[in-house]
Amino acid sequence: NAYEVEVSPEQVAQGDIAVVKILTTNDVKISIGDKKFPTFLDFEKKYRRIIIGVSVWWDAKKYPILIDGKDFGLSFKVISKIFQKESLQIASEKIQDNEETRKQRELIGRKIYTVTPVKFWDGKFILPVEGKITTEYGTKRTVNDVLSKGYHKGIDIASNEGKEIKSANNGQVV
Repeated sequence: NAYEVEVSPEQVAQGDIAVVKILTTNDVKISIGDKKFPTFLDFEKKYRRIIIGVSVWWDAKKYPILIDGKDFGLSFKVISKIFQKESLQIASEKIQDNEETRKQRELIGRKIYTVTPVKFWDGKFILPVEGKITTEYGTKRTVNDVLSKGYHKGIDIASNEGKEIKSANNGQVV
C-alpha cells in the first residue's frame, strides 16, 4: 500500500517547523530517523498530518520517512542553520538558582520533549503577546562570561508590563 505524502517545506532548517501530510484517513504512524510521531486528522478529516519542530540537535542530513515501519522511498531533509549568539551581564543578586527554579526547569524540560498520541491543539497558533522578538529560538547565550549549557528553547518577546498574555493555542501548558 503506497501512500501519497507531502512534506512542506521540502527541506527544513534546524529550529524551524515542517508539516508532513499523508493523504489517507487511516491511523498511520510516522518515523523519521529514530523519532516516532503520531498522526492527526486535519480539520476537515480528509488526510492525516504531523507538525514537526526540528530542534537544533537534529543533524543536517536526509532522513527516511517510514509509514507504519515501511520505507516507501520518502525522505525529510534537514539543513543546518547558524544560530545567533548573545552575551548578557546580570547582577548576581538577580540570578535565581534554587529548589523552585530547578523544579521549573525540570518540568519545562519534560514538557518540551514529550510526544503524545493525543492532539492537544486546535486551529492556528498565535503569538501569546504583541511585541518585539528579542531572543530567537536556538540562540546560544553567554551569561556573565559563562557559556550556557544549551540553546534557547523558545522565543523571548518584549512587551509592556501588565500586557495580557494569551495561550498560543487551546490545550497549551505554559
